[in-house]
Amino acid sequence: MSYFRTAPEILAIPEIRKSMVHDMAVAVRIYEACFKHFEPRIKINRQLLHAACAWAYCEIYSLTVFRGIEQADVHKRVAFLTKWITKLRPIYILEYEGIGGIPYINEVFAITFGLTTLNIVDKILDNTSKRNKYVQNLKYLLYHHSCVPEQFASEVFLLDEEVSKQ
Repeated sequence: MSYFRTAPEILAIPEIRKSMVHDMAVAVRIYEACFKHFEPRIKINRQLLHAACAWAYCEIYSLTVFRGIEQADVHKRVAFLTKWITKLRPIYILEYEGIGGIPYINEVFAITFGLTTLNIVDKILDNTSKRNKYVQNLKYLLYHHSCVPEQFASEVFLLDEEVSKQ
């Protein structure tokens, strides 16, 4: 079996395709539940969202193959999806008036997606000052700095561990 595969070949692998379609559906549900009320001032470009998921899964595949990891854990998956969502920016702004959090809307979307995937969104976004400061720092990090997914995976892992203790 050749480890060198094209993106279409990677995305055709059944378990990758299934996970990617699932994550895409979760992302769309999050957008509709948490961000749709901002329409018509913002829109989501589903093609860019799909591209972000595809790039993330291709990178995850490369990570697992070339580093000998059997399967990337959920924290790595969240990190790579976050990277590509914030890089491709599938939510675009048509009108700035009345939308808080600009220019961070894609970062908030990516973080909400990640926290939902980890099943800790309600525990993090519970308005405690310590956790809100942490989320604010994540938004800032994702927007203003280049953060490698492996570093972000560690951040998300530590956050998940801290929340799981309580």
